[in-house]
Amino acid sequence: MIAQEFSTPHTPQQNGKVERSNRVVVEMARTMLKAAGMRKRFWSDAVLAAVYIQNRCPTKVLGGKTPTEVVTGRTPVLHKLRVFGCDSEVLLPKSQRHKLDAKTVKAIFIGYEKSGGYRFWVPSGRGGSGSVIISMTAVFFEASVPRSRTVTLDGEMPTQAKPASEVVPNQLDTIQEDTEMEDTDSNQPSNDKSARRLDFKESHNTEETALISELNDPLTLQEAMSRPDAEQWRQAINRELNSVRRNGTYEEVFAPAYVRPVQTKWVFRRKTLADGSLDKYKARLVAKGVTQQYGVDYTETFSPVVRHDSIRAILALVVQLYWGHLQLNVQTAFLNSDLDEVIFITPPTETGDDKWGLAPPHFIQSDDDDSAHANRVQFVPTYAISVRCLPTYVNGGPITIWKLRKALYGLKQASRAWYETVTKFLCQAGFAQCQSDSCVLVKRTANSIVAVLLYVDDMLIFSEVASELAAFQANITSRFAINKCDASSSFVGMELTWSKAGDMLTIGQQKYTATVVKRFASSDDRSRSRTPMDSNFQHLVADDMQTISESIRPAVGSLLYASTVSPPDLTTAVRLIAQEAEQPTRTVQAVIGRVFGYLARTADMGMVYRRSTKRELQLEVYCDAAFVCERERKSSTGFVAFLNGCCISWGSKKQQIVTLSTTESEYVALAH
Repeated sequence: MIAQEFSTPHTPQQNGKVERSNRVVVEMARTMLKAAGMRKRFWSDAVLAAVYIQNRCPTKVLGGKTPTEVVTGRTPVLHKLRVFGCDSEVLLPKSQRHKLDAKTVKAIFIGYEKSGGYRFWVPSGRGGSGSVIISMTAVFFEASVPRSRTVTLDGEMPTQAKPASEVVPNQLDTIQEDTEMEDTDSNQPSNDKSARRLDFKESHNTEETALISELNDPLTLQEAMSRPDAEQWRQAINRELNSVRRNGTYEEVFAPAYVRPVQTKWVFRRKTLADGSLDKYKARLVAKGVTQQYGVDYTETFSPVVRHDSIRAILALVVQLYWGHLQLNVQTAFLNSDLDEVIFITPPTETGDDKWGLAPPHFIQSDDDDSAHANRVQFVPTYAISVRCLPTYVNGGPITIWKLRKALYGLKQASRAWYETVTKFLCQAGFAQCQSDSCVLVKRTANSIVAVLLYVDDMLIFSEVASELAAFQANITSRFAINKCDASSSFVGMELTWSKAGDMLTIGQQKYTATVVKRFASSDDRSRSRTPMDSNFQHLVADDMQTISESIRPAVGSLLYASTVSPPDLTTAVRLIAQEAEQPTRTVQAVIGRVFGYLARTADMGMVYRRSTKRELQLEVYCDAAFVCERERKSSTGFVAFLNGCCISWGSKKQQIVTLSTTESEYVALAH
């Protein structure tokens, strides 16, 4: 009698022998995929090949015999075993080729067939999935390293001299050729495009090092004080401490026994102008937010910023309606924010230089007559004590820590606290937040309209009447310490170039482009990339199975930001590349280099906003859909919006549902 028994759900240990066998097979298949540099989509072929090999390996349980021998009674033939994932040339039957066609096709070995033949995967070059063929006649290139195979932008596989072992029907022996390659003269230029590949980790090591050296900022207080520009950093520290004291950010208290204070550190940064020249030295006393505990000293952390679409829309209005503009920056903005939670932090301590080590400060009553700050304690650094940590007692007394009254940079809720503070102030001044973007605030007056764009501590203000701009600046200066910036230069990474008459604006990001191109693009990319991407990109990616170990996420992130700001012609290319970030291949890596090369060639270009001759504002939106891609089985949507001819918004995305016709995909695109 045969009885079927089931194990308890989620309890694999009840069937330990089978689970262990599965583990051996899966680990073997995983290793084969990794060694061949193949994608996970071929896991089933790897598992079948692993089982085929396991059945032909001797085991102690069977007395040194193989499972195949025990079942069939015949010793298995091992000369048919091949390296999984190796390149091969497969003979095509006469019925599948014409008279003048090639007799073989390039393929990749992926396993064995019950009939005695081999399984091969043939990249189609046209479709997205390729095809599997079975053949007994093939030439295997087993000595080649699969993961070193390079891929060109046109999808062709490199033609290199490879050692081959030929397999023909009834052949028992294999023929091994010489595996050594002749050395080539390193001084001769290579014209083989397929041999070139983009390697982020190795190719740009020298350029990255030079870039880091150029933009290097000190990481510690000790390092800052040992540099030639120590005096500038010392002045920056003084400015920061004065801001902390002036804003009443903290009060000194004796450390309660139950309190675990948040740690602090110094952060140093040199700010540059739009042209890359040095602007000023900045030092920040920041809290180590990583030491905070959710529900104890913070809860909500989200803080919005103005969308780039909103910025471009307002800029288009400015060009069309002759509006004036003003750009302001709030000094030490976070230090002006009130906190809802009770937070204790450790005062800054000495990090190596006794002169600038900040010992526990004295208690000095503030001279401020303001009743709101009557009990404020003033911070005065002393240099009598050099403290490397906070001991239990200092000079015979209990230690003191800071209890924050205002937010400090580095706190998880600091950005949100500032957003709530500044929006509350602006709403009290008569501004109203837009429903579509809460960081766009508008105020209607008797004479005109005032619009404010809020990006953390940066503000861009527009109005038709110059007196309204002056009134706004005077009002906000009475509440916060303000720096007036040059609104004609840049705003949150967008480089703004205005014409003298104010009727034309050019938006670009030349500085950012130069930085990322220097990091990611090779000289070949910069010289030959005339378009962002090959129109056959998705087919090339589908045909390339050779994954790479290098991460492309830094490059993809840089491209995503570039496509968000400007220009719109990168959007589709970046979207398709981002979809391959999980398992990138050489093809994807080469296309990334091509996109950066295109950025390099168009770095000095930008979007131009011109004043329209039309009196009324006209919004035009265009959208289109690319019907079902063979690889993804889903359509794609693209759109672009113009305000009086000024491009203000764009996007490209894959549709979430499967459409059955071009008409359906077009309707879905309209709902984007």
